Amino acid sequence: MNAGAPDSGFAVSVVIPTYNRADKLLRALHSVLNQSLPAVEIIIVDDASTDGTAQIDFAALSPRIRLIRSAQNLGGAVSRNKGVQCASGNWIAFLDSDDVWLPDKLQRQREIARRRPTADIFICGNVISRKIDGAESLYNKRAPRHGEDLSEYFLIEGNSFQISSLVVPAHAFRRVRFDETLSRHQDWDLVLNLVRAGFDYEYCDEPLAVYCDDLDLTRISRQRDPAPTLHWFNVSGDKVSTAGAAYLYSYLYFPRHLRARTTEALKVIGKLSTRDLRSLQSTSHALSRRFREEVRRVLARAHS
Repeated sequence: MNAGAPDSGFAVSVVIPTYNRADKLLRALHSVLNQSLPAVEIIIVDDASTDGTAQIDFAALSPRIRLIRSAQNLGGAVSRNKGVQCASGNWIAFLDSDDVWLPDKLQRQREIARRRPTADIFICGNVISRKIDGAESLYNKRAPRHGEDLSEYFLIEGNSFQISSLVVPAHAFRRVRFDETLSRHQDWDLVLNLVRAGFDYEYCDEPLAVYCDDLDLTRISRQRDPAPTLHWFNVSGDKVSTAGAAYLYSYLYFPRHLRARTTEALKVIGKLSTRDLRSLQSTSHALSRRFREEVRRVLARAHS
């Protein structure tokens, strides 16, 4: 455990929401406790876990750990908002309980914050995507370009400001908060709301965290029901580009949705693809990409 003192100019409260991930939670906690720059506190928000989370002796791990337990399962957005409300630091970092930080994550972000001490900024970075077989790759293919539409950077190009990489000034949460109606895309929604509220971002293209992309089907991002994404499109207004929404649905959800609920899927893709020319082009590109990938998979199976 790092014995150094936190930096009062960059006093970070870490918020970790968790639900039934006792073993992974300990791994995440140790990645925070072993930071080269210590956090001032670690707020665990237990969203009514029914596994062994309640039996963990957090006080023995560190006096900096604070535990909040919800009486009923309310979801990640509610848990993160609860953690933010209880935080005492002037910066707030988030860590999903099944991810881990790299050892110098906070140190690197403090260096970035010091370069723009008077600016309203939040800080994010690339992450390592680690598969269940141990294979690793960088999540983001490239850094965002200044002034580009971040919703298209996320939805069309497949990049992310992943939640476990974010550090946000505490005062930002007087203007924005996690949308508690969302069960998916909470990180993207927060980022787009921060930008709309006038915050700039500093992006670090070197990885700051490890996103553990395993086969855990309880992880929201692995679920393929289109309903949570379509809800986000409905409530996001013009934060999400029409082309981005059309592309994500067409590529990620439409084929499975079509098999399960044909009429509904055709209505959705018709609505999303006909908003403007770019939406139609995005739909075409997404479906073409999906078709090519399906053909390659079929051919690979035939030759195996």
